[in-house]
Amino acid sequence: MNILLLPGNSPRNEEWIEEVSEKLRDEFQQHKILRYNHWLDDSQKFINMQQELHRLDEAMNEFSGYGVFAKSAGTILTLLAIKESILDPKFCVFVGSAVGFASRLGYSFGELISHISIPILFIQKTNDPACAFLDLKNLVESQGLENAQFAEVAGNDHHYGDVEGLRLEINRFVSIF
Repeated sequence: MNILLLPGNSPRNEEWIEEVSEKLRDEFQQHKILRYNHWLDDSQKFINMQQELHRLDEAMNEFSGYGVFAKSAGTILTLLAIKESILDPKFCVFVGSAVGFASRLGYSFGELISHISIPILFIQKTNDPACAFLDLKNLVESQGLENAQFAEVAGNDHHYGDVEGLRLEINRFVSIF
């Protein structure tokens, strides 16, 4: 199986997503990381979802049999890409789902996940400022997702620095496929 990695909004996520990819090296055959255009343009602070959806559509040529690992803004991009049939993953792992950020961009996270039928593992910190674990769990459960699993991580920030811990959670989740 292959893995597509979609980082968070901030350019600081580039080094982190490389570390995640390296940590998952033995678990997945091929790795593909999408580096966002706004990381190279100082005039843009935030991800341009439509632009990245287009780039993602082009990047997915000849990439099949994959799951998605996404953090923060990457979770929103993933959900939009699934909705628009750009992505067709076997599973998703969402870390630090950015429910409030989705709303600021004009999307309803609840509406986006309501159409998902593939297995999703949500890894969220107890008091992540992007969305607290219990708030996310309640939102997802209210949408009736039958294939959702949850892993709560202690903490009150949006940085998921325990990459080895993430790897272990992903291995547990992916072992069912």
